[in-house]
Amino acid sequence: MIKRSLFFVILLLFLTGCSHVYAPAIEEYNWVMTSIQSTKANGQILIYGKYEGPIPDNIEQIDLICQAKNGNLKLIDQTNSETHMGTYQLSEMSFQSAYYKVIIDGTQGIAVAAITSYHDGKQTPTLIFNFDERTFNFFAE
Repeated sequence: MIKRSLFFVILLLFLTGCSHVYAPAIEEYNWVMTSIQSTKANGQILIYGKYEGPIPDNIEQIDLICQAKNGNLKLIDQTNSETHMGTYQLSEMSFQSAYYKVIIDGTQGIAVAAITSYHDGKQTPTLIFNFDERTFNFFAE
């Protein structure tokens, strides 16, 4: 548990940078999945989203959208015509990030919404779901 918490603290520091921006709410955007990573295999990418660059032949690519409204989550896999339902609840809010407790298809995890700041000054809302074995990365659409 401490290892997971430390992972998220470091991840948030990396994603938010030093800029002073607001934390996006999960409901503010439709979220487009960029990658799914293994938490057990040193962050190895297991699946790419539709907005990634060149995809290695041995890695699957799917078009996954996340929508949040009134405590309900809907993950729409447009590649495989599947929909996954879940819930979210705000658990903590700071100026730069919002933490949520999430349950998707009966699996509990946590989510963090924040702003990713780049060296060129560009900023992008980011949503990350963390479950026991996988991390889902999303950017705002």
